[in-house]
Amino acid sequence: MKQFRQNFEKKNEQHLFELEKKRQAIVKILPDIACDLKKNNVSSILIHGSILRSGKFHERSDLDMIIFGAKIRQWYTLSKIVDDYVCPFDINPDVKLSQDLPPSFIYNVKHLGMPFVIF
Repeated sequence: MKQFRQNFEKKNEQHLFELEKKRQAIVKILPDIACDLKKNNVSSILIHGSILRSGKFHERSDLDMIIFGAKIRQWYTLSKIVDDYVCPFDINPDVKLSQDLPPSFIYNVKHLGMPFVIF
């Protein structure tokens, strides 16, 4: 039983290490994503959620992103840009336009959610 436990802990530790590497790789490409979004008249981007927290990122984590300054008709194009970047990481982008969200949600993300703002 002790050997089983040690093997389990070792595999779990390796799994967590791989998840952290994945998270860091995604965070590293955020400036590239921002550059491509800016070409589409995006004024700023608010990243939030488990992608920003070491130890909180897990298999079902997504990339939570709020985009400011874009028109509603641009949503699909902007989502596709983000998806093209994160697809190799097998992660889903959750791209929202600021005008589609309640101001209270944006306020809470900005003030309580450890956000990462680009631009």
